[in-house]
Amino acid sequence: MNWYKLFLVSAIIGFSVWSCAKDPCVGVVCKHGGACLDGNCICPMGYNGADCGQQLRVQFVGDFVGDGVDQDKNAYHSWHAIYTSTGDSAMLMQLTVTDSAKTWSLPFKLRIQADLKSYLLDTIHSGTSVYRGSGYLGQSISSLSLQKIDNSTMDTTNYEFEELIKN
Repeated sequence: MNWYKLFLVSAIIGFSVWSCAKDPCVGVVCKHGGACLDGNCICPMGYNGADCGQQLRVQFVGDFVGDGVDQDKNAYHSWHAIYTSTGDSAMLMQLTVTDSAKTWSLPFKLRIQADLKSYLLDTIHSGTSVYRGSGYLGQSISSLSLQKIDNSTMDTTNYEFEELIKN
């Protein structure tokens, strides 16, 4: 019977000590749907920071300039890829591509992918042409692969801008 009492007292004391341990997530606020684990925020895709309050896309905003070529090796100099934040989603951006003379411009919705570096462009229609593309984002360098399909002639032009430097 003494063993039973000893076990019962030990269990009560152990439970009391365990239940008094401080939860490391008390007082920790994680923004944008982040979750606290052991006192640290685990952020959803597209956010970072101690409280998940920073959008990753902000580091990519800017005007990137560079040269490119098409599949026939025609050169395109000083084209601009202008990345801006748009909408509520941390994974969406706007990309405006312009030629060096700024006489031609196309606005794209850009979807940042799960690796947080590559992106896909939503397909857009302009006149008789369809444009689509993809690329990579960095804080100071980006790249762009753009495809133009002219529906009136069925010609396809592929543009490659491998190194666009942030202004």
